[in-house]
Amino acid sequence: MVFDKIFFAAAFVVIVSMLPFSANAFDITGGAPWQARVGPGLSASVGINGCLRDYCDDAWDTGASIGATVGFFYRIIPNLVVFAEIHTGHIPADFDGNRWGGWADVDNDNGLAFQVTGGAEFHLPLAGWVAPYMGFGMGFAYLGVWGEVDDLPGDQDGDFHGSLRGLDFQLKFGADFYPFSRVPNLSLGPVFNLGLPYWIKGCWKQDFGPDDDEECDDVDDEPFDIDDDETPFILYFGVLLRYGF
Repeated sequence: MVFDKIFFAAAFVVIVSMLPFSANAFDITGGAPWQARVGPGLSASVGINGCLRDYCDDAWDTGASIGATVGFFYRIIPNLVVFAEIHTGHIPADFDGNRWGGWADVDNDNGLAFQVTGGAEFHLPLAGWVAPYMGFGMGFAYLGVWGEVDDLPGDQDGDFHGSLRGLDFQLKFGADFYPFSRVPNLSLGPVFNLGLPYWIKGCWKQDFGPDDDEECDDVDDEPFDIDDDETPFILYFGVLLRYGF
């Protein structure tokens, strides 16, 4: 539910930012200020990171936490930006031991999201100081979880690490605002990323039991056993800073 509110909030910001401009003020090329911003630049953002859909809720019982993104972009024309970026974020987890072999107690469990993405964005410059945009990217996605298992047979304790790895398809929505007259190439604005990964492999490693080597298999096999309608999505909502050279 909280992620639904984040999505609609992001969409609202983008739509409202387009409303105050008259038809005469609208210029799809952005005018002189935007023409000067064509070229390379760097970006960074910080915000809320999370895992979405039934698998995240039922197996890992994940919540939202802090995430960050850094990247490089090149504005080919005022409307078209190509980018490459790295995203990582902590995802708190409350692991369901009953689903994972009936473990009695799981402590210190937490997760991590990691994405490397390249793609393109279409920007709609308005009056030179604001530009809503939408984009699409592809790359690598990783979603991992760690924890400690207590009260094993024989009063043993153990650690485990599980991860999903796959091809990431990313949708991006946001708006760039240029409020600094003395630094016209510096922008701030909201950004919403929705990662829709195609998970190829699930890997598992534990330091208890007969075999402590890491094993990787299809995600629909044990121990992950993920159905199509449970496939985890990676969600991110943050504030993005861009600086063009």
